[in-house]
Amino acid sequence: KSYIRTMEEEIDRIRKITNGFLKFVRLEKLDFMPVNANEVIQRVCFTIQQGLPPEIELNMNLNFKIPSISADEDQIVILLENILDNAVKAIEDSGKITVTTDTIQEWDEFNQNFNASVVIEIADTGIGMTDEMLDSIFQPFFTTRKEGVGLGLMIVKEIVKAHDGKVRVRSKRNIGTQISLNFPVR
Repeated sequence: KSYIRTMEEEIDRIRKITNGFLKFVRLEKLDFMPVNANEVIQRVCFTIQQGLPPEIELNMNLNFKIPSISADEDQIVILLENILDNAVKAIEDSGKITVTTDTIQEWDEFNQNFNASVVIEIADTGIGMTDEMLDSIFQPFFTTRKEGVGLGLMIVKEIVKAHDGKVRVRSKRNIGTQISLNFPVR
């Protein structure tokens, strides 16, 4: 086989994997129900903690007065696992990951009123990202790791979008990254 033919086959294989992931998270048939975000976070963090080296600290700062969100719980689990996995891998030697929840009021310019949102924030003290990296993190196949596939944050973005939410990422090189997810309260 020629080198070009092999490359074409690999590109086709990757395209199929991507399409499979997108179907998986494109969320054509979401099962929306009231979800207690704190309970989901606690379960996911407990699972993640089981595999963490002792040098990485995972903390939760949860506001137990937040309301439920209307969400597909399985998709929220996938979203949290992707972000936490990235946070763990961003910490080179030792560091800290903190998951915080709260409720905020956001101004809706269109309807001229305030709407409540539940905010889930995941912050790490990892290697952080440059502005150039931040511009690309939601693109398919963007990765900074040799073993990375580059689909995790793209999947996160699709899940948040399907829940009418917002995602914001702030990062500083050698300081860490903070991902904020806003989900409307309905």
